[in-house]
Amino acid sequence: GSLESLQQQAAESVGVTPKQLPALIRLTVLQQRLSDALIANLPATPAQLEAEYRKDIDQFDQLDVAQIAVSNKALANRLLSKARQDPSTFGALAHKYSQDSQTADNGGEVGLVGRSQVVSLLGAAKAKVGSIQLIHTQGEYIVLHIIRREVTPLSEASSQLKSAMYAGQATALLQKAISDEA
Repeated sequence: GSLESLQQQAAESVGVTPKQLPALIRLTVLQQRLSDALIANLPATPAQLEAEYRKDIDQFDQLDVAQIAVSNKALANRLLSKARQDPSTFGALAHKYSQDSQTADNGGEVGLVGRSQVVSLLGAAKAKVGSIQLIHTQGEYIVLHIIRREVTPLSEASSQLKSAMYAGQATALLQKAISDEA
């Protein structure tokens, strides 16, 4: 729909009028920035950050994948063979053969998924960038193409990890800071 329709829906979902929505958005962003600034001053040991990183590793270690989903094993094997022979044809094959209507139209592109999800299906040895593998799940055969891997190192995720660690305290810290300032 239109921008006005989107604004109307957003306003209704949070219980304000469309005219009040911009002020609410500004207030929400300001509160988030203040919370982030307050959390930045809180202590976090390298071990705590590492533990938080490992806990949510799929957020920081992801694979960009595409798929072709079919119900016939013979077809899946033919598609696997064709895709392995010429990976550049994967998108066209997905568009033509995949039964997954959500991904078929865009060449089978699923997007970024947690690496551990793919490793649990394939094993670490087969979950390599550039590989094209066959998976059988719940009566469906999936030809999976691992396009690229995106890893956010711990050093770049520290502020995000710290925010996650102290998320439960953010509101109280913000309220205290506002009270102290008042």
